[in-house]
Amino acid sequence: MSRKTLREISRLFNVEKTNTPGAVAVLKINALPGDKGLRFVGTVQVGAVVYDVASDSGKIKTFSDVDSYLKFAAKAAEKGNGVYTVEINTGELLASTVPNDMKSWAESQIVRLNKSKVSQQALIVSIDEQLGLMVGWENGNSAQQAKKLETQAQRACVVTDIAAIDTEVARLAVIAAG
Repeated sequence: MSRKTLREISRLFNVEKTNTPGAVAVLKINALPGDKGLRFVGTVQVGAVVYDVASDSGKIKTFSDVDSYLKFAAKAAEKGNGVYTVEINTGELLASTVPNDMKSWAESQIVRLNKSKVSQQALIVSIDEQLGLMVGWENGNSAQQAKKLETQAQRACVVTDIAAIDTEVARLAVIAAG
């Protein structure tokens, strides 16, 4: 894989667009191994060739977050259609640690999840109160209809979250029971 500056990648992409009008750049970023600050290095694929993104000095460019990489790399494909395929590889960097005592861990997770469930149930009560005030809004103006649909979608999401909590608590109860 060769290293290219943004200007060179942009030039290569423009050549690719001339030869293949439907060409799109594929943007990939990889977390720097062992970097707890979660910095990234990026690549841009133009056609079948993948290039490491370099700064103007020729050194591999690092990015502090995904947004900064996307803003940077999108400039190389500015004559594209504005749609980018993005692949992010964090490797083991964000993987959860394995607890030493699985039973204690499961018990503490059950307590944490049950607290979350109580909060979610209170949110359902609040949403239901809002929906009670929106009677007839399905036939109201477009803003009322949109607000009621959004509130109903929010409620449905919270209901499925509560179901997910129940499922996870049941799974953890088996571990806690040993």
